Amino acid sequence: MRPVVLVLSVIAGSVALAGTPALAAQDCAGLANLKIENTNLLSATEVPATGDLPPYCRVLGFVRPAINFEVRLPLQSWNGKFYMAGCGGFCGALASDVPGFTNAMNFGLRRNYAVSTMDSGHWGTNVLDGRWAMNNPVAQMDWGQRAVTETARVTKSLVKSYYGTEQKKSYFLGCSTGGRMAAIEAL
Repeated sequence: MRPVVLVLSVIAGSVALAGTPALAAQDCAGLANLKIENTNLLSATEVPATGDLPPYCRVLGFVRPAINFEVRLPLQSWNGKFYMAGCGGFCGALASDVPGFTNAMNFGLRRNYAVSTMDSGHWGTNVLDGRWAMNNPVAQMDWGQRAVTETARVTKSLVKSYYGTEQKKSYFLGCSTGGRMAAIEAL
């Protein structure tokens, strides 16, 4: 009779764990080794809770040739949704902790969304620096059309690999250039 109880206990434990959204299908560090088309994943590290932010897995990388991105995946209590933050002006930096609508990832992270943002495909000294676009049609295309779509594609791949399921809903927030980004992604 003991073997039956042990087997039932293991099965019950497995069923209980399978329904827990806090458990990831893959560990955070392992995400850095994923192969995603046209993407280089540079790092994946766990970040402890600080202030009002929950602990999360921070993934940095770029979509070739030059769209830098950051993804933050809650380690616990993921709400099953994806939230992407746009940026203003010409972007040009991964300023993910700047308050307001400029790369405001933490708004979604506080609410247990998987979140991401990007630099729009180039680096600049500030959001008004447009020198990167001069004689650079690739960067122009990234800023104009590719950056949001490609970052969303990679984020959704990371979400599925990390949590073992796709997001139920996806949201995008931004104003100014971020609003333009949202309109392009909605098309």
